[in-house]
Amino acid sequence: RELAWYKQLTELVEIKEVERPAVPQTWIASDNASFFMTRAKGVPICEAWADLSPKNRRHVLSQLIEQRQAIFNLGACKASSLDLGILNIIRNDIKKEAQDKLISRYIEMRGVINSFGSIDTVNGYQLKEFDPVVTIKRLGETIANYYSDKENINYGFIHGDLTLSNSMVDLDTLKVSILDPRGFFGNTNFYGIGDYDNGKLLYALSGYGEFNNSRSFHIKKLEDGKIEFEIPELIKDGIEDIMEEFSPIHYL
Repeated sequence: RELAWYKQLTELVEIKEVERPAVPQTWIASDNASFFMTRAKGVPICEAWADLSPKNRRHVLSQLIEQRQAIFNLGACKASSLDLGILNIIRNDIKKEAQDKLISRYIEMRGVINSFGSIDTVNGYQLKEFDPVVTIKRLGETIANYYSDKENINYGFIHGDLTLSNSMVDLDTLKVSILDPRGFFGNTNFYGIGDYDNGKLLYALSGYGEFNNSRSFHIKKLEDGKIEFEIPELIKDGIEDIMEEFSPIHYL
């Protein structure tokens, strides 16, 4: 899927005769089993972030958002031009990403969750629902209802896993590169809703990279039905106003 995504991007750039987004050039073997790629100069953005000045953080993030849009625009399509068949496919893909996959992941790890015992408060937040499947379905339905209005569907070519660990920055020029595409959304290759890439980016900016790469993550407290986790967060100096541009649907 990753190889096919790089190939599709190159074909779209050639068809549309536009400048290639900040994705390294690739040459794919005729058997589609291997490829060469121009070297992406720099380091993963998540590793460089803490050492960037607030001004440079804003510059790097603005580039990342701009290049994400350039990738999306290669296959952007107005919702008004989508027929009912395609809309149904998109909505099924949304259900898979926003509900089905979360439920299956919960089932895989519910033993770990249950090992904490009876929990009613997490990091100071009182639980209102105690069955994760109920919560996931309720939130999944909220997302599905949002996209029942086709005018809310921004559909096009997506990366699928746009995080600060799948993008790089050249520390000399501050130019970004985007790599390691997931390459699909739901059951559909290459194409999906732009909000998904924005949601992934928001997830990274909310601290996922710090959490995922940190060895300091631990439980601070577990007693009387209360659990507190130490969760590292990303430094947001310089990007506060950009964080405000994300919508409730991106948080969901």
